[in-house]
Amino acid sequence: MNPNKKLGRVTIKVNGDVIESYPDAEIDVGGAVRKDLENGNHPGHFTEALKGGSVKCAINWGAGRSTAAMNGWSDVTLVCEMDTGQIFVGNHYYLEEVPPIKSDKVELMFRGPEMEEMSVG
Repeated sequence: MNPNKKLGRVTIKVNGDVIESYPDAEIDVGGAVRKDLENGNHPGHFTEALKGGSVKCAINWGAGRSTAAMNGWSDVTLVCEMDTGQIFVGNHYYLEEVPPIKSDKVELMFRGPEMEEMSVG
């Protein structure tokens, strides 16, 4: 398992609304990604690039949910609480696309900048 990926519950804060996800959300906090530049002349050298974060979670679909409102989720704050006590915050996240509605539970995919670690548990 990728050490940057954590499982937990996500609180989505958008336009004054607070939406809780089901447990077992998948959170990739983002951060530095290093690539080895092994060319035989300088062992141990690497390049580094920043990778954004992502959150895959499911929410309850029911009365009061609006696909039109979800289309506007382009500057969302995500508070990710892990079972371990760790808390990560993702600011300025966006919903990748409005999900298909198949049941009362819909899957959401958010992307944004690297998350900020607020608590290590």
